[in-house]
Amino acid sequence: MVTHRIDLTNAANGKAYFEYKGERLGLSNSPIFAAARKLIERGLAFPDDEIATFRGEMKCLSSRVGVAARLTVDESGGGVYFVRYRTPEEKGLRQKGLQHLVIAAA
Repeated sequence: MVTHRIDLTNAANGKAYFEYKGERLGLSNSPIFAAARKLIERGLAFPDDEIATFRGEMKCLSSRVGVAARLTVDESGGGVYFVRYRTPEEKGLRQKGLQHLVIAAA
């Protein structure tokens, strides 16, 4: 099994930049989940591979790529919850012309 290392650096408002092999892949408040989706989307990882986030040499969180890709974080209910990731199409945002609202979260 392959382990994909994702390096995190702090950004503003509780978000983190996430990098894979020196390439910045994005910015997210749930970087392990967003990174898993990016790795699968780019054909760099298989669902059974492992993904692990690091801040420096400290391992923060790890999962199977396929499991992480199906999750995101919901902080709207007064707590922090792992919930099923829904694509912009599933949320109905593309039809309404609101796709610009989800680009930063991808």
